[in-house]
This record gives sequence, structure tokens and C-alpha cells, in this order.
Amino acid sequence: MRRSETERLEGRVEMPVVDVSLSGSAPAYTPVPSEVGVRIYLNGDYYAEVFASPGRESALAVGLLFTDGVLDPFVAPPLVEVEAQADAKQSATVRVRGALARGVQTGPPTESRVLPLGLITRGFEHLGECQQLYKSCHGVHAAALVGEDGALLVAVEDVSRTAAIAKCIGESILSGSLKDALLLTATSRASYGLVRRIALAGLSAGAFLSKPTSLAVAEAHRCALVLASRHREGIRIYAGAERVIG
Repeated sequence: MRRSETERLEGRVEMPVVDVSLSGSAPAYTPVPSEVGVRIYLNGDYYAEVFASPGRESALAVGLLFTDGVLDPFVAPPLVEVEAQADAKQSATVRVRGALARGVQTGPPTESRVLPLGLITRGFEHLGECQQLYKSCHGVHAAALVGEDGALLVAVEDVSRTAAIAKCIGESILSGSLKDALLLTATSRASYGLVRRIALAGLSAGAFLSKPTSLAVAEAHRCALVLASRHREGIRIYAGAERVIG
């Protein structure tokens, strides 16, 4: 069974639950976010199985392979084929053919640009605007790629924070808009692994809703990235503060 990625599976499902309180219990239904397994093959060889929200499987595979440092999409555009399994609501297979990276590669080089503080603020605003699934059932992360002019390039919601970021990066590679991206924002905390993916994508900055880990801050300094988070009514800069202007 094959399907087009334009044929989106629902992002949520209604599940039977039991609501319990001091006054008793009662059966009910509640929406929960959908999750599927995605098996990824690279040049015919099995690479990994990841779990994510349904949809944008091509972007997920390309984004993960690129930011894992094994695929170089700038040598030649990757060819991607998506197959839904018989249990289409639970799994899919993505087959990618493309140039292998020679060691850990980075994306198109970005200059150490000065970032207006307002760009980071706008990035967080984009996150809030794109969280339609979260508003309906909670339980999902969001990520957004923002251009130098503050325009939204790609926005994704996903049950996995890594998948949300990989889909953003992969979508921008497939559409050719990664060269215009400057900032990635996400609803999660910043871990070492996520900061590493931002650096490999050649972006200049990452902004997260929660505090980063110590290794994330160290990696941001090492890669000359601006790393920020929300802080009360403002923004807190953990790395690259000298490049952020009010």
C-alpha cells in the first residue's frame, strides 16, 4: 500500500479513559496525539526506526540523516520514497537515496551574524501560532524555522521534540529554504543533541522555551551559536550574547 504524503493521517485519536475523583469514576473519551513508527533506509540499507507523529515522513528521514552526519544533501538532492504499511496508522517506511557525508558535515556556512532580540521574540510568537494540535489534545512539541526578516519558513508539531526539529530541517532542505533560515525555535529544553543538530544544519541560533543543559551551553559556545530561552517576560541568552542586539 502506497500513499502520498499529502494524504495526512489524523494528528490525534479519541481514546477511552476512566476519569476518577473523590466522588467516583466515570468512563469517557479524550483525544491523544497519534504516534507511528517510521523505518528509515539509506541507499538500500536499514538505518533506524524512529517514532513520531504521522505526516512529513520524507522531511523526517532527510532531516535526521543530515543532522546525524550521514547524508550530504548538498552534493545531490536526495531521492525519497515513502511506503505506508498495511497498518498504515501505525507505521511507515522511508527509503532515501543520496550522497553519504564524509564524516560529520555541517550545513551551508553561516556568518556570525548579529541577531536582533526581536527576531528571537518573533520566533517564540511563531511557535504559539503553530500549536493547533497542542491546543486540541496537548502532548506534542513544536519547532519552527525563522528567516532573517522574521518570516516563518517551516513549522511542525510532533510527539517527539527531535522529530519536530528534524522535520523542520528536512522540510527546508527539500524545499530549498534552508539557506534562508537563521533561527530555530522549539518548545522543549535545549539538550546537547538538539544544539548539535542546529549546528549541523548551519543555523546561527536556537531558542527554546526551557533552560538548556550544561552540555548544550558548552556546545553552543563551541559552535559559535546563539542559544536562548524564555525567561519571565523576556529572553535569557546562554551563548552568543555579544551577537544579540536590543
